[in-house]
Amino acid sequence: IVAAIKRSDVVVVVWSKSANQSVHVAAEIAMAQELGKTVVPIRLGCFELAGDLPYMLQRLHRLELTPTPTDTELQEVVDALLGRLDGAALRP
Repeated sequence: IVAAIKRSDVVVVVWSKSANQSVHVAAEIAMAQELGKTVVPIRLGCFELAGDLPYMLQRLHRLELTPTPTDTELQEVVDALLGRLDGAALRP
């Protein structure tokens, strides 16, 4: 995962309840931010972010998906990622 983050321009984090408890996912987000990568967090489901995550992610544009995303929600993800690939920043 570390090598993939280093090679990437955009890091998409699909945030689930399980990922919410992982110290590794938080470290991967921190590393991506330190390397100046654009981080796109996608929260899958409704739950509070744990630990330092609210602070780490507060300035980022987050996408919210239900456990069974609708076509509209999925299109929002695609549009956001395509916008970044075209040079548009995914910032608040």
